[in-house]
Formats: sequence, structure tokens, C-alpha cells
Amino acid sequence: MQYMPDTHAHVVGVPDGIAGHIVVAIVSLAHHTSTTAVAAAARALGPRYALDAVYTLASLHLDGVPVTALGKPKRGLLRDAVLKHRRALTPKGHDTLQHSLASSWEQLTGHRPAWHQPLPYLADSIMLLRYCDAVVRNTGHPLYFQDLKTCHTIDEQAALLLQRQSNPLAVSSPSPPSIQPLFHHQALYRQTPASPDQQSLGLAARHALSSLSLSDCRIQATLPLRSALRRMILGQRPQSFHMRLVFRIPDSTISRVRDALQSGLASRPVLRALACCPPPNDLPFLIIVAHHPQLLNRQIHHATVPTEDEAHEYCIDAPDDKALMFVAHIVHVEQTGHIHLCLRYNHAIVDATFLLQWHRHLTQLIRHANDSVPPSPSLYLHWVDLYEQLRHGLAARQAVAFHAARLRGISRLAPQILWPPQRAPGWMVSSSPDAPHAEQRSHIRNHVWQGTWHLHASDLRFPRRSRIVRLDALPHLEQHCSITPALLGRSALALFSALQTHQCHAVFTCWESARSWPFVPSWLQHYLPPAEAVDGPTVARVLNMVQLRRDETVGQFLTRLTREADEARQHEHADWDAIITELREEGPVAQEASFRQSFVWDVSMGAALTASPQWHQGLEPVSRHDWPDFGLCWNMFRATCDSIFIVASWDTAQMTDDDVDKHCDSLAHVLRLLARQDNWEQKVGCLFPDLGRQDV
Repeated sequence: MQYMPDTHAHVVGVPDGIAGHIVVAIVSLAHHTSTTAVAAAARALGPRYALDAVYTLASLHLDGVPVTALGKPKRGLLRDAVLKHRRALTPKGHDTLQHSLASSWEQLTGHRPAWHQPLPYLADSIMLLRYCDAVVRNTGHPLYFQDLKTCHTIDEQAALLLQRQSNPLAVSSPSPPSIQPLFHHQALYRQTPASPDQQSLGLAARHALSSLSLSDCRIQATLPLRSALRRMILGQRPQSFHMRLVFRIPDSTISRVRDALQSGLASRPVLRALACCPPPNDLPFLIIVAHHPQLLNRQIHHATVPTEDEAHEYCIDAPDDKALMFVAHIVHVEQTGHIHLCLRYNHAIVDATFLLQWHRHLTQLIRHANDSVPPSPSLYLHWVDLYEQLRHGLAARQAVAFHAARLRGISRLAPQILWPPQRAPGWMVSSSPDAPHAEQRSHIRNHVWQGTWHLHASDLRFPRRSRIVRLDALPHLEQHCSITPALLGRSALALFSALQTHQCHAVFTCWESARSWPFVPSWLQHYLPPAEAVDGPTVARVLNMVQLRRDETVGQFLTRLTREADEARQHEHADWDAIITELREEGPVAQEASFRQSFVWDVSMGAALTASPQWHQGLEPVSRHDWPDFGLCWNMFRATCDSIFIVASWDTAQMTDDDVDKHCDSLAHVLRLLARQDNWEQKVGCLFPDLGRQDV
């Protein structure tokens, strides 16, 4: 540009969200030259020299180029002038949105933050979640808890929300995804001829509606089930992987609660799902039924009972259609006038993150019926679309290879490393009178309990034991050592399991939230709609085989598991069936191992049991009942800043309550030892002498 007549140019770099920095030019032009000509001259030199923009001194309100005493241009001042000019071009709504965000925070805390004050350092996670809810109600823009991890200040949050508003990908209406017709049967409503496979699956979907007396309803979409979720549908018993959550609503009516449910179901397609299992060997899939009164009458039921105890019993045993993935029972208690709301889900359509969002929204709909809370567009259909399109791609194959490599050798180490031991056929938590082998399981259960099962049967319909483990160092470990409570719990479970078998390997299943868009690069995640907003289950099942090394220090052990967890996070969403196939002859052993022991870091339990009373102004948690198909389930969550809550549920045909009490105490002991930094320099074999000692 220095050879252009009467043109003086200076090049500076300015920050950019995608490229890091971009190059712009500030020029002083002759009368016959334009900024377009300057940009074209630079572009002609090749893409390496292309400019993002060309500004004149006049457009930046500069009389001349600022220079040092030696006559060199002050590029820092030029860059600041460009940034100021760009900010002036941002939408005028930025200041208004900043004001609304600050007002939302002030309503909750009484303190109005400065625009550049980092909010995550001013409150706990519950307050931040309430702030996100207030932002939605006050501005109409959804702000997610995940956003606060990267956008700390009011200014950054306002810019993010405006960016989403202008990004068509983030605010597009939930139009039918362009998924392959074999999996997504929107092709039923297209003009193009359907293939024989599409026709047969379409007939199966319509037949399922007809068999459930829903012939007036319309099929909105059909969705494939990821292999990790098929077990939820094809369980060992009709109620496999069902979950019932019971809430108390003190000051409401049946009609108001029903209206709230109907409004919520209208904006969450996955809650209108039916399971379809075509015979004889076809894979099950989900039918999303369009919002219709006929469907709502099958999903929402009313009842009136005299007492709270009867309401509790009704919520446990209320009959419903197993093909419906979601059913609600509204129970009016005559004695107190309260409403009990029982929400029954199949785990194939929900995970903990989705439940938190849905229950908060339902609370708003019940208590603030007149508030205009705009429903977010459904992203789950797009998430499934992306998963199906990319599940055979390079990233998906790499994820499968990664997890298969971690499980190599499991057949050589089994059955010694598999725990808990199997005494009765099947793995089923909670009552299972209609399960296969029910008579044989009942006989073995009575033997395991030494003839005393009938004394405990009523109390242990939903067997559960719990511990609160005080760990004073927990905040320090998280802030200064990057040891999260979830990682500490997973590490403790690995050591605990190895101590039970006296081996140097531990095997257990983990359920990871996997809140990310499947098989896309990490840099692209930020430019897609927030994965936290996906209104459906993104949860991933991961079978872990952890090696314990006696000569490794505790600190090295925790560091290694942190590194391995970070690596595994880069390979989320690996297809479970593909992993089993990749393992070849070891696949059946891995499949069997996946039923033994399960670990979940459960944020939904944590929010329900540790939140302030204001958090439950609409829905007060009463009880939770699960029917998972595992031998022993560990649920953990952070109860306070320095404690972890452990909940164990188990198959009563395999072990007794005394056995589980001992296991809870042992796991709590391992947690305490790991959390003490005084132990981090000790060898694992010294701190846990029974590890790997098969003669013990």
C-alpha cells in the first residue's frame, strides 16, 4: 500500500472471537482513492494479506496518526480507536439489556453489580441458577448456567445474548430436522416416495398410536434411540429404568396444575414420546406425538384421596401406560387441601440437567401463570439429527476406538474384578414381582437374608442407604488442585471396588452428562446453541476399567484420573453397541460388567435436597422412586461446600441392608483418606494395604 499514490496506511491487529486477532488498516486517502481500492490492493497480494476492514482517520474521529516522540505510530491508540468505533456500531439494545440484567441481579440480592463485575464470584450456584431464571422472565432471553462459566460480567452476558439473537442457528424455529429418512420419519409427510424401510417403520408408528387408542393424534416426528438408551426401553421388566418424582404443591388447584402441565408439554416434544418396539428384531424408536387433547388425557390423570399417606401410596402404585415415556398424576388431598404431583419418566427421555430445567419451568408455570416466559425452541431434535448424521464419521470412530482400548483385557481379568458378586439371575433395584425369574429370585433372596426378608420387604420396596461425608479440604481441592468433588467420588469408588475384590483393577459404569454437541470440534461448540439448553437426554454411559498401582502415590493417582477424565471428555457420545462390537470376543464380558455397579454424580438430587426453601416455592420434593437394572447404584452430590452426600440403592436378591451399610461406611472412609492432602505423598499400597492382595 505504500506504493499507492498519496495514501498512508498503518496496519494493526484487533481482538476477534473466532480468529483471536484480525488485521485492519487505518489509512489517510487521496481524493481519488477509496477504502475499497485499498482493500482490493491488499487482497490481490494473496489471502495472507487480506484485511478484515479498512478505516479512514476521519471515520475514527482522528485528526492524524498518533505518534511517539521518535515519530513511530502508537499502534495501541490506533487499536483502541478501532475498538471504540466498532462498539459504537453494536445494536442500541446492548445498554438496555445490560440494565435489565443488572436489575435482575438486584431483585435477587439487593446489590446492583457494576457492568464489569464478575458475578460467579458473588454467589453460590443456586443463586446463579435463580439469576438465570430471572433473566428469562425479565428479558425474554434464555441465559444458561453454563454461560456464566465463560461470560462472568453483565457486559459479556449482554453481548452473548445479543449475539444469539442475531445468530439464526441459535434462534431458529424447531422445524423438522433434515435427518436421514431411515431414522427420522418426517419423510412420512414429504412428497417424495418413501422407501420400504420407511414405509414399514411408518406403519409400525401408526399401528402403535392405534393400539393405544390415539388414532386422532398426529405423528410429529420419530426419533432413533441411541444404543445406550435402548436398555431403558428393552429392560428386564416392564418398569425398568422408570422413575417417579413426587412433589407437594401447597397452594394450588388441580385445574391450575393441569394447565401448567399442558403448557409445558406443548414446548417440550420429548415429553410427548411413545416407545415403539417393532417385532421381531427391529430396533426400538421413539414416536413424538403432536400436542393433542387425546394424548394429554392419557398422560395427565386426576385423583382425590383422604390423607397424605394415601396420596403417597397412590403415587407409588398408580397404574399407567408403559409405552408412554411421561405420565403425570395430580392427586388432591382432602385432609390438607394440598396437591401431590407425581411425575413418572422413563430414563430414555430425561437426564439430570433436563429435569432441572423442566421442573424450574413447571414451577414458573404453576406459580406465575400470567408471566410471559417464552418457550425455548426445541433443540433435542436437532441434537439427534446431528448425532445420526455424524455417528459413522471420523470423530465417532475415534471415540469408539478410545473407549474400546480402555477396556482391552477385561475378559482376562474377569470375573475376579467384577463386583458385586451375582447370586440371583438378573440385576434389578426395587420391587420386581413381574420380572423374569421372579420365583427363583424370591427363593434366593430369602436365602441371602437368612429367612428374614419378610420382615424387611415393606420397608425395602425401594432400598436405599445414605451417608453424609464431611470433607473440610473439599473447597481447597477444587480451587487450588483442580480436583472436583465428582472426580474425588469416582476415584474413591475405584479404590473401594478394588478393595472389595482384592484386585488391582476396578470396573463400574458411569453416567456422564455429556452436555455437548456430538462429534463436532471443541472450538465449534461455542458457536452452536448452548448444549445446556438441549431439551432431552444427552447422557452417555461409560464403562470404566481403572487400574490401581500400589507403587503410585495418592497424589499421582488423582492426577492420573483427572487426566484420564479429561481425555474421556474429548470422546463423549461414543456408541455403546459399536464399542461392544469393537471389543469382539471381549464384548459379552463388557456387557455383563456394565450391569454390576453404577455411579452417577446427580445434580438433580443435589438441587432437590440442598436448595433453599425459596427454590421450592412451587414444587416441594416429597419422594423419589427408581427402578434401575443394576446390582448396586451409587448416587453422589455435593451437599454443602465441604461435604458429599452418598446414596446407595441395591438389588435385594444379591445382598442385605447390613452388607450395604458396611459398603457405605467403607466408601466414606476411602473418601476421607483421599481428601486429606497429608496422604498424597503416601503410596497407594501403603495407605490401602489390602489392595491387590488376593490372599486376604
